[in-house]
Amino acid sequence: MDAELAKVVELQNIMWILIATGSVLFMQAGFCFLEAGSVRSKNSINVAVKNFCDFCLSSGVFWLAGFGIMYSSAGQMFNPDYFFIAITDSPKLLAFFVFQLVFCGTASTIMSGAVAERTTFAGYLVIAFFVSGVLYPLFGRWAWNGHFEGLNLGWLNQLGFVDFAGSSVVHSLGGWASLAAVMVIGPRLGRFSEANQPIQGHNIPMATVGTIILWFGWFGFNGGSSLKFDDTIPMIILNTNLAASFGAISVLILTWLKQQKPDVLHVLNGALAGLVSITASCNAVLPQQAVLIGISGGAIYLASTKVLEHFKIDDVVKAAPVHGVCGAWGTLCVALFGNAEVLNTGLSFTGQLGVQLLGILVCFIWAFFPMYLFLTLVQRFIPIRVKAEDEIIGLNTSEHNANTEVLDLLRAMERQKNESDFGMSVHEEPHTEVGQIAREYNRVLCVAHGEMENTNRANVELMASLRELQLAQTQLVESEKMASLGGLVAGIAHEINTPLGVSVTATSYLERELKILESQYKAGELTSEDVEQFIQGASEGTGIILINLTRATELIKSFKKVAVDQSSDKCREFDLREYIDEVLFSLQPKFRTNKHSIEVSCPEGIVIFSHPGALAQILTCFLMNSLHHGFEEGDLGEVHIEARQAGGNVDLVYRDNGQGIDSDSLPRIFEPFYTTKRGKGGSGLGLHIVFNLVTQTLGGTITCRSEQGEGTEFTIKFPVKLESS
Repeated sequence: MDAELAKVVELQNIMWILIATGSVLFMQAGFCFLEAGSVRSKNSINVAVKNFCDFCLSSGVFWLAGFGIMYSSAGQMFNPDYFFIAITDSPKLLAFFVFQLVFCGTASTIMSGAVAERTTFAGYLVIAFFVSGVLYPLFGRWAWNGHFEGLNLGWLNQLGFVDFAGSSVVHSLGGWASLAAVMVIGPRLGRFSEANQPIQGHNIPMATVGTIILWFGWFGFNGGSSLKFDDTIPMIILNTNLAASFGAISVLILTWLKQQKPDVLHVLNGALAGLVSITASCNAVLPQQAVLIGISGGAIYLASTKVLEHFKIDDVVKAAPVHGVCGAWGTLCVALFGNAEVLNTGLSFTGQLGVQLLGILVCFIWAFFPMYLFLTLVQRFIPIRVKAEDEIIGLNTSEHNANTEVLDLLRAMERQKNESDFGMSVHEEPHTEVGQIAREYNRVLCVAHGEMENTNRANVELMASLRELQLAQTQLVESEKMASLGGLVAGIAHEINTPLGVSVTATSYLERELKILESQYKAGELTSEDVEQFIQGASEGTGIILINLTRATELIKSFKKVAVDQSSDKCREFDLREYIDEVLFSLQPKFRTNKHSIEVSCPEGIVIFSHPGALAQILTCFLMNSLHHGFEEGDLGEVHIEARQAGGNVDLVYRDNGQGIDSDSLPRIFEPFYTTKRGKGGSGLGLHIVFNLVTQTLGGTITCRSEQGEGTEFTIKFPVKLESS
């Protein structure tokens, strides 16, 4: 009866191990959902197939050699029966094998999310092979060898190291290996740009479902590690559940307080952090302690995530903080919270703490450095990271030639953009969300196409109107030039009239005196006194005529030079001071009737090669503006013109003490048709023409400084030698 009962108990234990194996295998689906939902849709297929294939690969590797490396019988270095295992007379051993096989798959698949969205498929399989064939079996041998027989055959567990269900053996090992991998591979494109915005996963509900599946699978992960179905299972599952719940709650509260809103992915990872943290001690702590372990695990996860972001380490699903750091914390909790009777290592608290710290350190060194060196070497022969263009289009397409409805729609949109053909609709896939988007996009295209046609017609009309306005503006500018010359002509004509009138009067006087002299001569009444008197009068008259005709000649010469320059676009060499004097001389008639003064400060000998006509027109405009807009009737206006050579440029400053320009008008004075004298003779084109002459004709710059009642100052800078076009 005892033998039969023992057989029943053994079968019961085998059944429990197999049920737990199934739940741990179901965790592969959880990882798949979590990681596929946490990446962008263009990489979701790639992540899913990596999760599937890494389990297939790790199953084969663990069956071929991994189990034989990890476990051996007492007194044997390796048990040859454990390689290519096919023992048929020990169903319990086979159950133990498949249970350890799914653990190996879990350690391997932890990495798939960390390195997602930029790792080649072939490169990832190499990584999975290294984890499942080298890293996991050897560290598992040090920590768990003899576990099946109830013995301590590994050097770590011989020292008293305890990791009940794999906080270090499975999770920390996978987390530290992930950390090494992401550091070698580098961050995703744009992950740590100036904006530093995290890359959002495409399907958070899917990630949530994946987390729930992992939570469910963890009951088998931790509960099955007892390798028997006894009264410890309920407490193990309770502790597991409490740590997960309070891990999520702690992260929920912390992120809510910091960001004013709960962060969904962080909350999901908080639950996983609690699960990883409780895994090593779930059989040896009380529920209250499990709560503390879960809460602290969530906080530790958040802190370690910040450290990774600070160093710009791109771990997509935060595998290193969740599994690596929280796995180390969970391993340490064995010493901090574990019941010594349950642990049964015979160590003191400090002794147990030291052994646990040693195991944590060994796990980190063994997982991180070999993986880092291995990938650094392998990437010389096998590309580990995809090309930038492949990363941009997504690994679904670049690695698996997988098309999706979204990708087809994006390609259609890209084609329309490149061909600028917005009259053609994109394909509408029926009964899908993407089809609804395509339908609405086509509606927008239809409206946009109509608006574009209307805009094109309006643009044609606007261009025609613009050409007419430009023609009208050109004509107005020419009219303004002619009006300026006309005013100059009128002033010169008036000024010439005076010396010519005096000359005519003097000539009439001489003519009359000559006739008197002639009549005296013919009558024989001419005396020497009369001749002397005539000579004196003639001398005075001719002197008056000569002075006034010379004055008229100079006025005409000055006008001719300035007028010709203003009507010509040619460059020539001229003396700046002499030319300023010529311009002012030609404008004397305008200032003769008032008491305004003009002072020029310009050294002689500044010879420039430029457009003299443009300079004349600029000075004329400034002077006329001062006369008509700056000075009120009765003012004693003062104008100062300063010019100096500064290197290869000329600095010309024009300043008056007139009314000045108000602050509202000052920014607009160079705009065409802007004037404060509308209807009073102001066209608003004078300073606009000046601006164009300075910037385009002289190739210089112009600025204006003015305050109401303080006068106005224009500063012009232009090159001494203008390169002729």
